[in-house]
Amino acid sequence: MPVLLQLSDLHIAADPAYRAGSVDPRASLRAILKEMVRPIKPDLLLLSGDLSHDGSGESYAWLAGQLADLPCEILCLPGNHDRPQGLGTLAKLPRVSVMASKWIGDRRLLPVDSCVPNQTSGNIDERELARIESILDDHGDQPVILALHHHPIAIGSPWMDRLGLDNGEELQALIQRHPNIEAVIFGHIHQTFEKTQAGAAYLGCPSTCSQFPPGAETFTLDHQPPGGRLFTLHADSPLQSRILRLDRTPSAKEPPRRTQRAPRTPSP
Repeated sequence: MPVLLQLSDLHIAADPAYRAGSVDPRASLRAILKEMVRPIKPDLLLLSGDLSHDGSGESYAWLAGQLADLPCEILCLPGNHDRPQGLGTLAKLPRVSVMASKWIGDRRLLPVDSCVPNQTSGNIDERELARIESILDDHGDQPVILALHHHPIAIGSPWMDRLGLDNGEELQALIQRHPNIEAVIFGHIHQTFEKTQAGAAYLGCPSTCSQFPPGAETFTLDHQPPGGRLFTLHADSPLQSRILRLDRTPSAKEPPRRTQRAPRTPSP
């Protein structure tokens, strides 16, 4: 039975003193890797964007050090905070790939690039939509999971919905043309979200650092601890998933060492 573990919105900064709200993103990620990833040993670890907070080379170098010896294949997607050269650094690791389609059991995990340079909200351009449609046309009835960073449908939180996918209706039209799309999984929202629409499940993932409460009208931080989403992929059975969270939000074990300063207000 193949297992997929999704982690999202790591927000690692060059400055180890950076905090996402009150959360230390480095300490939180270390705890998740120790308490979730290593014991579970997923067949595939999906990092669905905003791996870095500031796009710095230092943030990706630190993250590469954490990922280097994990006992699983790793797929990275870009988020609005990420930079291509930083993701390229991660792609040099032996089991890490960026924006690569993957088979996991009898399902195909198909990444979608929803990022626009220097823009918080997302957009899937015509070339990317055509690429995805072409792949879907080639795979007929085989079940497909689409993975992207931005949420493609409204989640009921007004401030976050202004920062979602600008052309979500185009992706939804594509999904309706391809009933073999079983699920659309995403990050960006720093919270759990689940909805079935036109036969496809739309599943949002919590962040590995700070959380945003469902339904918030304006930017607000939630008390929920960091987490991720675990998928079990039974052949010829509906997709199953559940949210995993740390028992508590960890703090840094060592006093942070300041390097360059990063903004202290978390952002999606």
